[in-house]
Amino acid sequence: MCGALYPAIFTILLSLLVLDYLYVPPFGALGNYGWNGTLQLLTFTATGIVLVFLTHQREAAHVKALAVEREAVLREQQLEAAEARANELALHEANDVWKSSLVSSVMS
Repeated sequence: MCGALYPAIFTILLSLLVLDYLYVPPFGALGNYGWNGTLQLLTFTATGIVLVFLTHQREAAHVKALAVEREAVLREQQLEAAEARANELALHEANDVWKSSLVSSVMS
């Protein structure tokens, strides 16, 4: 999961430099700005980092949900196999009871 987290943070920082250079006055310079420019850059950075972490958490939860789903499907298949085996044994036992009662009635 960290494979997507660090490149996203790097992209935010790179975008911050481009934003500073192209869109925050004075244009074409890095770091020469007042409180207004600082506020714009901080807002951009904070928003980007929050979105990165929310996306990372959502992706981690999605991977965990897929693993739980696979486990549930496996358990369901095991339960169905056990139920089929129990039905088979019950049918076999019922046939044995029927045969033994038939034999005892014939013998009497």
